[in-house]
Amino acid sequence: MQDDQLGIEFHPMTRIEVKQYLNWFTDPVISARMFRPTETWVGYVLDGERPLAWVAYVGNAMVGHIQVEYYPEDVCSIALAVDPSLKRQGLGAKVLTKFVREYLSSLRVEAFIEADNVASRKTFEKAGFRQTTSAPDEDGMLKYVFPGASQ
Repeated sequence: MQDDQLGIEFHPMTRIEVKQYLNWFTDPVISARMFRPTETWVGYVLDGERPLAWVAYVGNAMVGHIQVEYYPEDVCSIALAVDPSLKRQGLGAKVLTKFVREYLSSLRVEAFIEADNVASRKTFEKAGFRQTTSAPDEDGMLKYVFPGASQ
């Protein structure tokens, strides 16, 4: 199904949605791969000048969480979590592609993914990201870049 048929919509995350997102951490993969939100994190991502945490919805269902970090020179990094009950349906790639095109198209968009996180690497590749490092960095991460407006 194409993302325009899915009707994926985005908005900045709210404190109520943080509580829903916390429920995803019962999933062992989410718990192992993502940082569990703390009050400090919530204040950082929700109370700044621009939204850093976003949610993706299909209808009334929150299906994804996206975090963006902005850097100088029109660069940002992005991270994604998908509702664990919706894994392996291609939804993550659709959410990523649509979000980057709608909200980050003027920026160089980077992602840093653990080398052993094959599912996430495939999701980002399916969304159009390209691996730009041949070996993991000192933290075990591989760098991916979306081929967008700012290369």
